[in-house]
Amino acid sequence: MKNLTVITDECREHIVDESAVLGEGVGMARDQRMLRAGNEDEMEVEDTIAASLYLLCSSLLTELEKPLDLTEQPPEQNCTVTTIQYHAFLSSTANFLFPIQERQVKYRWTSQSAVFENLGWLQALWASRKTNSQDRSFIEQQIELYKEGGCFKKNEVLRRGVEVVEWVNDLIDMFA
Repeated sequence: MKNLTVITDECREHIVDESAVLGEGVGMARDQRMLRAGNEDEMEVEDTIAASLYLLCSSLLTELEKPLDLTEQPPEQNCTVTTIQYHAFLSSTANFLFPIQERQVKYRWTSQSAVFENLGWLQALWASRKTNSQDRSFIEQQIELYKEGGCFKKNEVLRRGVEVVEWVNDLIDMFA
């Protein structure tokens, strides 16, 4: 979870930081560059957000593709650390989605946008079993990982995961 939090924070920084070119993005064509969305034009902002979403989705997919091995977890989990890391990830996710929402309100991209497409991928990774070879959603993976530890209240992981999916769904609905 800690690694995904760092990746999510970095993806957010690409969106909100006011600088020039970051360089080539992972998974992008050789001649594509990821730009930071400061005072850049609308297309650069859209490209930056789409690339950041792509990077985050690729990282989530990588985590989902790993076989779930609950025996790797230490037998004595520190619930304080576990809950802090989980809530930090949720906070990071919210902090990532908010500037995307702000820019969608400003630019009003359509469903033809790469941002729309990558938000759909993010939603599918969180909520659908069909997006990976392990046949489980990110929410299901988190429920499975945390259910034995007893660190969370009943259905807390499910409820918070659904809240993220609902926010992404609302964001997707903003595209004309």
